[in-house]
Amino acid sequence: MLQQIEQLEKLLDKVMERLRALEKEREEYGVSLEEQKKLVQEKELELIRLRKEIQRSVEQREREDMQARKDRAQAEQKLNELLERFRSFGGHPGGPQAHS
Repeated sequence: MLQQIEQLEKLLDKVMERLRALEKEREEYGVSLEEQKKLVQEKELELIRLRKEIQRSVEQREREDMQARKDRAQAEQKLNELLERFRSFGGHPGGPQAHS
């Protein structure tokens, strides 16, 4: 009977040792999990920041394109006005009156 008690004590010691090891491992995994959660949050924030930056860049490019179109239209309008004024004075670019 004494031998059985000793075996039970040894078994209980092994079980307790294993339990402590598992609790320590669980705690380490918990810490690792929290670190991974923080990393995911940081990456999500970085992704949001990058998406906003891309959106701002796209919007800026659209504004620049619109301004370039507006500038081109104004330049074309001024050129047409100059051509009309020139024609109203009787000049034709490359025509016979241009040489007189």
